[in-house]
Amino acid sequence: MGPNYGVANVTAIDFETLSDETIVGNAYLGVIYSNAIELPAVVSLTVYEFSPFSGQNAAFDIAFSLTAQQFLSAMLPHNG
Repeated sequence: MGPNYGVANVTAIDFETLSDETIVGNAYLGVIYSNAIELPAVVSLTVYEFSPFSGQNAAFDIAFSLTAQQFLSAMLPHNG
């Protein structure tokens, strides 16, 4: 019998909790963003060209190299 991996829980990151023009950095548990800033679609981004799917805010690349590193330890269940 092989390992049972179960069902994964998915959390969407929508940047709605950040203030306008906030550097995203490590604002979300388990993920570190580099070169990313939050911009509101209604002011800083053109809504018709960059319309976000999950809310009014989006992460925008400020240095032509946006990266997001996800850390597995934040996703594993804790035994305790």
